[in-house]
Amino acid sequence: MQRRLQDEVDRVLKGQAPTGAQLDQLVYTRNVLNETLRLYPPAAGLERITAKPVQLMGYDLPAGVAVSMRIQSAHVDPRFWTSPLEFKPDRWDSQYDHLVSFA
Repeated sequence: MQRRLQDEVDRVLKGQAPTGAQLDQLVYTRNVLNETLRLYPPAAGLERITAKPVQLMGYDLPAGVAVSMRIQSAHVDPRFWTSPLEFKPDRWDSQYDHLVSFA
């Protein structure tokens, strides 16, 4: 993976700093970044306050309740990811292409 990443960067950038026009050519680089962020998210979790009564996972929550979610729980959930604990940059090639993009 490291060699593939380095080869792509060398081929596309030719030793120069990247330009906006080159970002779309760094496909494997984008995949590695997406997979890294999936397994090692920069934030541990999210917290939101309900603005109005809502039903969440079968529970009725009134307005003003704090709801927390641990981000990595979703990122390693086998309902959403095949082999969720494996580092697999190629998983981002097509089916997840719409989720994260440099554009």
